This record gives sequence, C-alpha cells and structure tokens, in this order.
Amino acid sequence: DTFTQVIEDKEEIVRQMKEIRQVLFNYSYDNAEEFSSEISTEEDKAVLLDLKKALISAKNMANIVRTFGDDDMKEKFAQLEISKLPELLSEVQHRIDIINQKEAFSVSDETKVLINEAMMDIEFNFSKIGTEEMRLIAGGIELKEKWQRTISSFTSNFDQEDPEFVTLRDAFMERFKEHGFVIDTIAKDEKELSEYKSAYKTYKDTEKELRQKKEELEKNLTEKDYITFQLERLREANVKEDEEKELEQEQEALTYAGDTRAELETAWEAISDDEHGAENSVRTSITYAEKAAAHDNSLKELLDRLKSAYIELKDIGSELESRKENLEVNPERLELINERLDTIYTLEKKHGVDNTKDLLAKQAEIEEKVNLLETGDEEIKELEKRLESERKTAEEKAAALTDKRKAGAQNAEQETVRMLKELGMANVRFNVTITHKDSLEKDGADDMNFIFSANEKGAMQKIEEVASGGEIARVMLTLKAQMAASRQLPTIVFDEIDTGISGEVADKMGRIMKDMGNSMQVICITHLPQIASKGSNHYHVYKSDSTTKIDMLSETDRVKEIAQMLSGSGITDAAIENAKELLKG
Repeated sequence: DTFTQVIEDKEEIVRQMKEIRQVLFNYSYDNAEEFSSEISTEEDKAVLLDLKKALISAKNMANIVRTFGDDDMKEKFAQLEISKLPELLSEVQHRIDIINQKEAFSVSDETKVLINEAMMDIEFNFSKIGTEEMRLIAGGIELKEKWQRTISSFTSNFDQEDPEFVTLRDAFMERFKEHGFVIDTIAKDEKELSEYKSAYKTYKDTEKELRQKKEELEKNLTEKDYITFQLERLREANVKEDEEKELEQEQEALTYAGDTRAELETAWEAISDDEHGAENSVRTSITYAEKAAAHDNSLKELLDRLKSAYIELKDIGSELESRKENLEVNPERLELINERLDTIYTLEKKHGVDNTKDLLAKQAEIEEKVNLLETGDEEIKELEKRLESERKTAEEKAAALTDKRKAGAQNAEQETVRMLKELGMANVRFNVTITHKDSLEKDGADDMNFIFSANEKGAMQKIEEVASGGEIARVMLTLKAQMAASRQLPTIVFDEIDTGISGEVADKMGRIMKDMGNSMQVICITHLPQIASKGSNHYHVYKSDSTTKIDMLSETDRVKEIAQMLSGSGITDAAIENAKELLKG
C-alpha cells in the first residue's frame, strides 16, 4: 500500500525500466571500465544527455523501490546493476564536460590568443619535493592546476542546466563595448548628454505619433466605405441619450393598457357604486353619526373625521374614473415604439455597447475617424513639419555632444597612454575613434571605438580584437582610474583587475591604486601579493562550512598571508622576508 501511495503502479515502473534498459542496451553498463571506453568515442552530446537522463531516472526509481517496493520489484531492479549507477553517471558527465570544453575552444581564435597570453605570464621555478624528485611549479601553483584554472576561467563559466551560456571571456570583452559610457564620464558631458536625450525623446515621441497617425489613416482609408456607412446609419437613427429608457417605460404602459383599464374600473366601482360602493356606505355612516352627535357633543370630532373621509373617498373615485377614461389603448403607438427600440438595440449590439450613452460615444469616435479621412493629410503634414524641426534640434544637440566627447577623448588618449607606459607598455598606442552615425540613437550620433596596439609598428585595431588578457586588465585600470577621478567617486571596487599580469607590472598597478586611494576608498579583490601589499588594510575572504567569511588581518597575519601568496601553500623564510619588503613599499 505504501508503495502505491508514493510512486506510480508497478506496471508503470516496469515500463520505465524497459525504456531505460533500451537506452543502455548498446553499452556495457555492468562494467564501468568498458562503459567508459565505449562512450569515449561518442561525439554527439545529445546522445550523451539522453544516456545521462536514463541513468538519473534509474537511480531515482531504484531509491524509491529500495525503500517502498516489494521483493518482486527489488529483484527486477537488481538486474540493472544499481550499485554501478553513480560511477556510470560520473563517466558520462566527464565525457560531456570534454565536449563542452571543445565547443568552447572552437568559438573563435581569440579565445586561444587569450589563453596563450595568460600562459605566457606564468612564472616557472623548480621546487624540491623530496630527495627522489623535483616538481615544476608555476607561480606557487602546479602547472596542471594553473592550466586548468585558466581554461576554466575563460571557457567553463556556465550553468550545466542552461543550454545557452556566456563565457567569462565574452562578458569581459563586452565591457569594452561600453565606450560611450567611459568617454562620457571622462569628458564630463552630463549637461550636453542630458540636453541631447531630452531633444531625442521629443523627436522620437513625435516620430511615434506620426507613425501611428499614418497607420490609423491608412487603416481608415481601407475601411472608408464601411466607416462612412456606419456613421450614416447612426446619424439616421438620431438616437437621444435617455431615449431608450423613456421608450421602454412607455412600451410597458401600452403593452398592459387593457388590463390596467379593467383594474381601474373595478377599483372605481368598489368606491362609487350606488348600492355597494364605499362612498354610499360612508354617507350612511355620516347620517347616523350626526344623529348621535346631536345628543353627545363629544362625538362631533369623530363626525368631522367621517365627513373628511367621505370627501377624500369621493375625490379618489373621481380620479380613478378620470384615469380610466383617459387611459389610451394604442396598438399603433406600441408598434412604433417596438420598431424604434429594435433599431436602438440593433445598433447597440452592432457597436458592442449596452446603452444609448455609450452608443453616442461610439458615434463620436466614428465621426473622428471620418474627420481624419477628410483632414488626415493636413494633420500628417503638420506632424512631419514638426518632426523635421525636432530632428534638427536633436542633431544640433548631438553635434554639441560629439564636440564635447572629442575633447574628452583626446584627454583620455593622452592619460591612458601615460599610465599604460607606467605599467610596462613602453610602445603602446591608444586612440579613441569617434565617427558619425547615419541615424540618431538614444546616446547620440557617435560610433566610438578604442583602437589599440601594444607595439610601436603593429597595426592598430579594435582593442577587443587584439588585446591580451593582461593588456585588457591594464587598459581597464587606467580607464577606471580616469572615470573615478572625473566623477569624484567616494568608493571604487576592482574585482580581479589584475587578470593576466604579474611581477613588476603588478607592482606598478598596485601603486596606481594606492595613489587613487589618496582621494577615495579603493577596494580591490586580488590574488597578487604585489597589489595586496599596497592596501591600507588587508581582508582575507574564505569559506567555512559552506559559509563565506571575511577577516581583517593583523600586521603579523598580513605578512603570513602575503608570504603564502608569494610561495604557495608552503610558507618559507624567504617568502616571509619578501612579504615584509613588499609591505614596506
């Protein structure tokens, strides 16, 4: 009973198990080594994903059957070699990872250039592990680990469950497509940019209005005959706002006029009939009351009330008779009302409204469409004239923004080259090209690119196409430094800006950040001791029991941390001394 409450029936489990075995049929799933060899030649990732799915399903069902299944089900699943499923899954995932890595490397040759450049920055030395061997060490990290980490950083930054992913390299390069933001910040063109954006919005709003007006006119022209016919029908009907309600009341009165007249006749007879009417009875009552009041003055008031009731009753009788005589039974009028209401109901249904008020509003809307057909060309011409004027205004604002940007770009070029030379790029050339676009866009009419060459004679190209990881890191630092200075930011954060650099360049980069720290708070996440040593304070970020923690290091702990960054896991006396020297600088 428990089994059937928790999972599907046995037949469904057996059916799924057969499907799983069908997928695994071509593989030696009872032998992990042979299984690994068989899938090692599989290049179709879709096949591997299906295989992974089958193994996961088998594993999930096996756990349920193990807990809730009967002996028969457990025996059937034992045939699937359940104990080997985790190992088989691991082999399949490993093969998928290899294919993913191949796909990532095949994205473009630029990725290979970045990887090679990153590997060029690795510093090698030999470290004695024991008397019997020496091991090649790269910057405190074993060569294989360094290589794998570099590849992972640039190619494997994705969600395994998401078929679409962006590599870290792509995201890194995308930063350099935001040149407008960089130059606008350095050029301090907030006023010009704000004025342009305002003029651009006005221009685009009018452009949208004109487009909508043209579309509406075109649609109305297509439906011209139908729209005109609708308006003619409404005008012919000449419906009034409260007409429907008034006609419905009159319709009800005429429909029941015969019944109403008969009922009034009966009511009149009950009051005014000479023999049995209420009027005659009250008159008799008054006669006897007068006799009684002649002997008893206290009855006079009661007598007066009877006389008043008689007068009121006689008046009501007269009114009933008058209404009865004047009541019209008019089938011709009723027919006219029915026809009129039918016309109104038909128009309301046709135009999707419930009352004459909404029908009149619909008529006004159709009249506006007809008017547009008659005056649309003039309105469009007026909008086109306004649009042209607003376009010229936006272009003038765009030109002013371009001039400001060009002035800022010159300053950025000079300052960037100066700082890059300090960072060890003696022959660097760097230009900001600003070319005019054919159309206005939300940020102006400029197409801006960073043109770069690390060599004196090399051809200058777009920075995202030729710069290495280390070169990009240095350019980003110089631009961020200029942006921060222009904006007078209170705080700036550098997250691993030191990618692809080391040694003397790293030391110079750290000094630039230190200088920036004189006018603002600079927070830098780094793995380089040359940069870490330049900070006023040093924090160590680490994980403990799946929780990320951060500690501010004391002077003693800071020396140890930088020494570890210098030498790797094993801290040597030489590393301690080097760390102290770095902290002095």
